[in-house]
Amino acid sequence: MQDKQTQQEQQLEQHQQQEQKSDQLKCAQCGYINEPETRFCGDCGSNLENKTRECPVCAEIITGIYCEFCGANSDGYVCSKCNIIKYTDFCAECGEPLSETALNFISIDTEKIEIQEMSEADAALIIKELNASLTPAMQKEQEKKRQRIILLREREYFNEREKRIEEFYSSGLKKIKTIDPEEMKLLKKSVERLRGYVRAEKERVDEEIRVREEKERIAEEKRKQAQYMRRIEGVWVMTSGSLSGIMKIYLNGSNVNGNIHFVDPGLERVDAINGTWNGNTFKMRTTSMRDIWKRRSSINAPVKYSATVNSCGDTMNGYMEAASSGQLIFIKQ
Repeated sequence: MQDKQTQQEQQLEQHQQQEQKSDQLKCAQCGYINEPETRFCGDCGSNLENKTRECPVCAEIITGIYCEFCGANSDGYVCSKCNIIKYTDFCAECGEPLSETALNFISIDTEKIEIQEMSEADAALIIKELNASLTPAMQKEQEKKRQRIILLREREYFNEREKRIEEFYSSGLKKIKTIDPEEMKLLKKSVERLRGYVRAEKERVDEEIRVREEKERIAEEKRKQAQYMRRIEGVWVMTSGSLSGIMKIYLNGSNVNGNIHFVDPGLERVDAINGTWNGNTFKMRTTSMRDIWKRRSSINAPVKYSATVNSCGDTMNGYMEAASSGQLIFIKQ
């Protein structure tokens, strides 16, 4: 009897826990169970009020009030005149302002301003400056749009012409004079001429873009080459176990100069150095020197050093001739 009572108490407790969980909020981002009336997830911080839904205008999935794709207000407004729900700031049927944004817009003071007509040259200059500010990829995209607009103009012209003829024929009020073959030839020539202008303009723009891209490519190559050449500059540290040396190099064209301070068991000295650099091979020699400390038996001779620098610009490997000769490797600081 006691076991049965215990089992009933456990079932009641589980039922209460389940009811409590049903009142809690599950985060759509991480699945964390939050307490009721919680605005932000206690685990990932996501806004629990931003539930995804479908835009009533374009059917895209949105998380806020305004659709990021078509700009519609997903909550909608009821037009007081038409008594229908609209999802834009102005009613598409009667033009009535529906939102606070629309009311603010129409309340803007529309003080009359005398507008000066811009000259054709000024307008052309502005268009040129705006087009020049675009990237080459965007310039191509804008040119494609411009050509599509021209073709749409042509299509609209012919569609309107056919529509007017059809209206006159269907009205029965007047007989329309159709275009004779000669006029049609002239019209076709005009269209072909316009298309020729479009092709010529496209070729001109494409050529300008090609020249600009080529100049940019050459400039970038020169910049990289200059950067590659300048990898000789900087502070280099000697890696030999028996010597301690620090060398600082400056580059001027293909000429290099700098200073080196080295210490060995019998000598400490500072040298001013001068040499050449061709992008791969570095050659230098002492032009002046100063002893800081010297053992009497030590031989004090000018330094000559010839080395190569790796493509990364972090290691110099070469052969030094001085009182004693041998391979010396420097690494860049």
